[in-house]
Amino acid sequence: MISLKQKETTKKDALAYKAFLITGIVQGVGFRPTVWRYAKENGIRGRVYNSQQGVIIECLGSAHSIEQFIDKVVACPPPLAIIDKVTRAKPSANSHYEQFDISPSEGFDESAEAFDASNTHINIHLKSQNSIGADTKTCKACIDDVKSSNNRRTNYAFTNCTHCGPRLSIAHKSPYDRNNTTMADFNQCKTCLQEYYSPSDRRFHAQPNACPECGPQLKLYDVVANTIDCDNPILAAAQAIKNGKIVAIKALGGFQLAADARNIKVIERLRQLKKRPLKPFAIMLKNAEQVASYVYMNENEKTLLESPAGPIVLMRKRLLGQNLQGVASNQQSLGVMLPTTALHQLLLDELGFPVVMTSANAKGQPMPISTENAMTQLDGITDLVLTHNRGIVQRIDDSVARVYQNKTQVLRRARGYAPQSIALPPGFEQTPNIIAVGADLKNTACLFNQTGAVLTQHMGDLQDPSNIAAYENALVQYQGFLHFTPNLISHDQHPEYQSTLIAQNLAYEHGCQLDSVQHHHAHIASCMAENALALDTKDVLGIALDGLGFANTSSHCDDSQSHQQAEHAIWGGELLLVNYLSSTRLGGLKAMPLLGGDLANQQPWRNTLAYLLDIDEWEAISDQYQDLAAIKRMNTQPALNLARMNTLAKQDAAKVNAPLSSSCGRLFDAVAYLCGAFTDYEISFEGQASMALEAAICKEEWKSQNAYSFVIVERGNSRQIESEAVFLAILNDLNQGVSVGKISARFHRGLAQVLASICIKFATSLHINKVALSGGVFTNLYLLRAVQRYLENAQLQVLTHSKIPCNDGGISLGQAVVTAARAIKNIQGAH
Repeated sequence: MISLKQKETTKKDALAYKAFLITGIVQGVGFRPTVWRYAKENGIRGRVYNSQQGVIIECLGSAHSIEQFIDKVVACPPPLAIIDKVTRAKPSANSHYEQFDISPSEGFDESAEAFDASNTHINIHLKSQNSIGADTKTCKACIDDVKSSNNRRTNYAFTNCTHCGPRLSIAHKSPYDRNNTTMADFNQCKTCLQEYYSPSDRRFHAQPNACPECGPQLKLYDVVANTIDCDNPILAAAQAIKNGKIVAIKALGGFQLAADARNIKVIERLRQLKKRPLKPFAIMLKNAEQVASYVYMNENEKTLLESPAGPIVLMRKRLLGQNLQGVASNQQSLGVMLPTTALHQLLLDELGFPVVMTSANAKGQPMPISTENAMTQLDGITDLVLTHNRGIVQRIDDSVARVYQNKTQVLRRARGYAPQSIALPPGFEQTPNIIAVGADLKNTACLFNQTGAVLTQHMGDLQDPSNIAAYENALVQYQGFLHFTPNLISHDQHPEYQSTLIAQNLAYEHGCQLDSVQHHHAHIASCMAENALALDTKDVLGIALDGLGFANTSSHCDDSQSHQQAEHAIWGGELLLVNYLSSTRLGGLKAMPLLGGDLANQQPWRNTLAYLLDIDEWEAISDQYQDLAAIKRMNTQPALNLARMNTLAKQDAAKVNAPLSSSCGRLFDAVAYLCGAFTDYEISFEGQASMALEAAICKEEWKSQNAYSFVIVERGNSRQIESEAVFLAILNDLNQGVSVGKISARFHRGLAQVLASICIKFATSLHINKVALSGGVFTNLYLLRAVQRYLENAQLQVLTHSKIPCNDGGISLGQAVVTAARAIKNIQGAH
């Protein structure tokens, strides 16, 4: 007679044949050899292979061993892998396995019975349908190979393995196999092939695997495309940089410009050639120890800096960094990155000093990805071109990130992060295929369906035709990667956005419907989605602060004056009541005229004038505060004379070419110009005046808690934040000789207090405990920290961004989830 214990043991040891589908970032990251090793450890027979759905594992062994094996795969994947879901699959007919093998990739099987999604082994929420990973920084093991004196890859600039190197940038299509990448142009030598086919080697199926004998090669050209003969192009390029030259370098996702960051003259020349007079540059240093000489860096920042993503990390400058005056003048922070490829590492090791590393593009244009285009586009900008013959398919900028509250906060999502997908919040499982085209500035697009949200890399501003062409090309490639055909196209409500025109063309091409989403609704919805708020979340409060967004003309306001403002204003400083389906404006900054229309976005003094004219007539303000520097500038400069002031005042009165706007960005511009944080006639890059105001903050005054008092005016059920008292206080402080730094601190503190105050009042009256913060103004750390602290002190849960930028780089995700929510409601209503 068999005992109960013996029965359990017999059942546990019974031979089983099972198959699993693994989805996520599991191809091209050393996943299959890791599975192979774990299978050997657990005595599993079978095979593992790539498919266009993910990785499939077929297992033959005892039920207990298979369970242990799959648990190990989930718990300990390779470094770059992201497992999103493990689903039971239907095994193939062949079950006669003598060992565990790694099989060639197989095509997409569309048969309904291929996978049984209802029988789930491990219920990890699905994040990704994408089999192509992000480009990552060269790993330490490969750098050690490059630096070794007796390795066959010593000094080889294209060294990589399954744990690092190019992926998205070289991929033509999925699955991510060598023949589907630009590495198909290079036949591996015998030794590389041995690595490539050995499961125990870290270069097993590393698609860009190569060595000096069989892989890509470097070339150095002068400005007229003549080859420069030299034994070592990297050393020759390094010597040129030492001599004060600007060198274009073909990096992972496109060409970069490199120059000596300590050489003020060469940096000034670089700025002139790039038409980038003041925007901060990022620098590259050879290691974290060197970085610590230029910035204050904590352990979290060091971890982010050295992470596989390898972004530009914003950190607080040290005084020692003042010898980099031409790099990021008048800024408290400095953007720093480590070498992202072996090429960069070899260059920085030779130089030993900080190097400006910036995208090699003229202002407003995409950076070149081919040597031919680089020679043309960079004519007159660079002195030398260090290039190679490995093709780039996808143009990818460097990502920008910082550490906020011990977490990574991505501000520009590109190399190292895209195309990693974002998890669907609960309730979105029925969503159709949606392409959200994003905004016109800091653009990304989002491909959204039942398996997750995939955002493109940062595509830049859709103003130059070449950028639009690059955007459209990338969108086509992403649809190919994901085998994605849209059912809906989501876009911004602004009728004149280039992205809106692109959306219309996409809808026509695919024969599908358009859905427009209000700009600030999309901002808050993106924050909700990133924080995994469920589809049926009733309402949250949203504070959306940015430069501008087309207003929601259907927004309900009880008061007629507020309703008129909400209908006609360009928004940018809003308190909203939001769920995925709808958004209602509860209040926000008082709408002010943008004097001169779009010129007000470029010339901060126009916004200062608008706010001062809200206090009194210009003559009265000018007479009373005639000794103030800002007033003198506005009265004495040829373009800002008194007659001009009167003309603009009449524009204000007649609302001629002066649309109303509640823009928080323009409020910052107005204060920056008035107090002297920014004094130029015109900005040279977006957010320049606002950044100058933030950088000017006096830390001692900030700690003192002194603040200017904004006024909240109740209009029915809405609340309007008015600034007259703040501008009068600034004028009087300036008359008293109060410093720019103190004025900036008091302004930031006062704005944070009034935003939190109005939010807390609505949270109490509406019984809401969640507040989402979004919009580009929240890249301002002082304002973000203060608003969050005040809200949390009132026991409110504050949602902020981390993986997705708070600026317009996150708009596409917000558009997608709003359109998806509407579509799901329609589907459910139809049933």
